[in-house]
Amino acid sequence: MTSNNSEVRDSTSSQATTVSLDLQNINKDKLPLAKTRIQPENSQLKVNKIFSKQSLKSRLTICQLILLILNIVGILTFILLIVFFAKSKNSLSGIFTKINKKTLFFSLFIDILLIKTGNFYGNVAGGNSFNDAQNCSLNFEDKIVGVNAGWDPDTLEYIMFYYSNGKSEQHGRQTSDYSPYTSTFYLESGENINGVTIYTGTRLIDNPYAPNGSFLVVGLRFYTDKGHTSDLFGSSNGTQVYEIFPWFIIGYVRGQALGYVDALQFIWYNKSPPTNSALLLTY
Repeated sequence: MTSNNSEVRDSTSSQATTVSLDLQNINKDKLPLAKTRIQPENSQLKVNKIFSKQSLKSRLTICQLILLILNIVGILTFILLIVFFAKSKNSLSGIFTKINKKTLFFSLFIDILLIKTGNFYGNVAGGNSFNDAQNCSLNFEDKIVGVNAGWDPDTLEYIMFYYSNGKSEQHGRQTSDYSPYTSTFYLESGENINGVTIYTGTRLIDNPYAPNGSFLVVGLRFYTDKGHTSDLFGSSNGTQVYEIFPWFIIGYVRGQALGYVDALQFIWYNKSPPTNSALLLTY
């Protein structure tokens, strides 16, 4: 009887053990499957993060490149605008300097710093054009040493500038004997003209192209850097304009003239240029 009970207990233990082992095996089988299912999601997340970082870096690099290109385009545009506006004015197109008997072209920026062009006063379409820099073979170191003019009671008839190279040219009426009033304004050594008053107006002169009157320069008055003032050459009966550029002096004049002074434009030099051997490019 005892023997039978032992066999029954052994049989029961054996079955329990077998069930327990089966559960462990089942659990063991499930754990790897659970780990295998989670692991790819973590890896995919890491891959996505890496890809996002690389994409962001790539986009930043492209943006930086675009900004660099835009900056370069902006600088080039600014330079082209400066060149365009400088050339659009009736200015000298350049300054040449002699170094070891060779001529070098100064940049546009040096040109702007050394020379300024005043406005055209009078009728730019009247008379014949003239340019003292060309006609009197001026270079940058030549200067005005005197001014001579002739006029009648209401109109400036001619104007003439004397230059330090000994040359001059009369503009307007070519025979001064016909002018009832004449005057010469001589500058002292080292003195320069640094301001001018221009009077313009319409006058009834012998001009078949303007039967209702010609628009002319009718009067001029000059001022120097030593405080001297010239006589009024001509008439003040007209529109008055005072022209001056700080730190600049009148270098020479150009304009239009025939029997009278149709138009004038003054070219101004910087008082302290970096070189005094530059040649003027005239036109």
